[in-house]
Amino acid sequence: MEIFGLAIVVVILLVGVAFIIGFVIFKAPTDYRKTFVTKELAKNMVGTFLKINAFDAEDKCSQLSMTEILQYCARDVTLCCKNCNSNPDPDVNSCDFVKSTAEFIFQKTLDEWKMKYEFLAYTDERSPEVVIGTPCRGQKMSSEPWHIPTGAGNTIAVKLDICV
Repeated sequence: MEIFGLAIVVVILLVGVAFIIGFVIFKAPTDYRKTFVTKELAKNMVGTFLKINAFDAEDKCSQLSMTEILQYCARDVTLCCKNCNSNPDPDVNSCDFVKSTAEFIFQKTLDEWKMKYEFLAYTDERSPEVVIGTPCRGQKMSSEPWHIPTGAGNTIAVKLDICV
């Protein structure tokens, strides 16, 4: 009877050790590369977006960078880029211009790559001036906010969250 009890204890220990070894060996490895690449992608997308010159069908604002247009957006200034005297409707809402440009760029990149994201430009995070995409539910890789001085005593922050 004692040998039978000892055998049961040994079997229970072996099963426990087998479970522990199974979880340790067959545990899915953490993919550090994916998180690093996604975070760098978010950071680089925002950095590149801020440096590009504006473009539109009429080529009205090609001399302005997106950083400058975001500064106008934060100050609620409309744009008058070219041929303002001859154009009957020269004003372009700067925030709308940033939003449409960002939507076009992200449609050709992140949307085609089937990545979910949220792009924000804000002076107050609770009420952003520009919002594109949907908030991430779960883990996200964020670019650090890029803070741009507006010349009016405040800054506008720009960031991109990519959902993982």
